[in-house]
Amino acid sequence: MQATAKMIKALTRETDVERATFFITRGGYDTHATFDLSPMFSDVDSGLGSFASEMKAQGLWDDVVVVSISDFARTLYSNGQGTDHGWGGHHIVAGGKVRGGQILGKYPLNLTDSSDLSLGRGRFIPTLPFESFWNGIAEWFGVPQDKMSFVLPNRDNFNSTYLFSKDVLFRP
Repeated sequence: MQATAKMIKALTRETDVERATFFITRGGYDTHATFDLSPMFSDVDSGLGSFASEMKAQGLWDDVVVVSISDFARTLYSNGQGTDHGWGGHHIVAGGKVRGGQILGKYPLNLTDSSDLSLGRGRFIPTLPFESFWNGIAEWFGVPQDKMSFVLPNRDNFNSTYLFSKDVLFRP
């Protein structure tokens, strides 16, 4: 994230770029043989904390949104050594204008295989589509409503009650 902070600093000082996106990867979460994620969480905490401090120092924290994504989640049940690939997951959205402290979506009331959301073996159906939070982020980013279906091609498959607006995710 340190390199991204430097790129943002250079872009804001030396160009007329109004919007930019950066993609940062952090692997190691494929936990088939472990339950210990603490080293990775420590790295994420340290990296995000330093990045936020640098953006605040540059006076840009209100203009930045950080989103965690994953291509899959983990099962809630052990495979004997760790966990297997699951479905759904959680995401972190952070930034100076983000309405923090919210948990959006529904936590399953029943974490057993008898749950309505269970597919068995600790795999659960998500209560919200991936597009739910991207909808509000795209609005915040300035995507016009008539272009949203192009930016989020699966968006129209969901009732608007499953899609968060920028007003839900961000402060004015």
